[in-house]
Amino acid sequence: MIKWVSDNVGYTEGAVNLGVILDSSNYIVDTGLDNTSINKLKKDFSGEIEYALITHHHADHIGGLSKLTILDSNVKIVCNEIEIPFIENTLLEPLSITGFYPHKKLRNKHLMAKSVSLKTRLSLPPNSIEVIHTPGHTLGHQVYKYEDIIFVGDAAFKESTLSKYKILFASNPLEAINSVDLLLKTKGNRFVLAHGGLEEDQEFLKVTKEHFISTFEIIESLIKPSIRQYDLVDLIFKELDLKESIKSRGITQYYLLQHTIKGYISGLVERGTIVQSVNDSGELVVNIN
Repeated sequence: MIKWVSDNVGYTEGAVNLGVILDSSNYIVDTGLDNTSINKLKKDFSGEIEYALITHHHADHIGGLSKLTILDSNVKIVCNEIEIPFIENTLLEPLSITGFYPHKKLRNKHLMAKSVSLKTRLSLPPNSIEVIHTPGHTLGHQVYKYEDIIFVGDAAFKESTLSKYKILFASNPLEAINSVDLLLKTKGNRFVLAHGGLEEDQEFLKVTKEHFISTFEIIESLIKPSIRQYDLVDLIFKELDLKESIKSRGITQYYLLQHTIKGYISGLVERGTIVQSVNDSGELVVNIN
């Protein structure tokens, strides 16, 4: 069921919320984890969906895209060009997360949606939709603004989401902070989150920024002289109490968390706060610079 924010803007509630915009054309923002989200939306949405505005390529945001192209065969797709290869060949996502060819247990719907060819479907958004580039969560993450409403995707989250997952996924946490700063400066009175629904103030943006900053600080505090990166990652898992999350969600969650933690370590190297080197035993070690 669509929850209407205004006469022509709404969203459907689910594990990932889908945005709906009724303008001169009909738009949705993201497509959910699988066909379920699209099927539910189409029951409440009588018209043909003409544009799918994709915030980023993660499976829980493009999982229904293949089904949408069947139901609405002329649908146009808007996304950042960096995200295109990951949508057209979704094996790239588990490959990039793990760093190796993913075995069967990692080729699952949480990491791999059905691939969709975009060659005849790519489109620029009409002038009524403003696109804001917000990298960090992924390289090409972008959010969409219509009138005073911003569809945030996974650029920011509520406190309840932070409490649940302990650490926010980000390929580049440094850029994620910059993107939150950009949203804090962007004029918009209301925000539709992919995870969390409608927010009418910017407090969740401040909470997200503080999360990234404090996680950097925690990780930096755990660095000992010439600590092996393997041991540092294990310390971070323990300090942030991530093991219960892994036990409950399995191997996919392990690699998502490891990828994120390595993104923070890379960010500290980028800042010049720490240096990586290889010791006499051929092990990757980390030191405060």
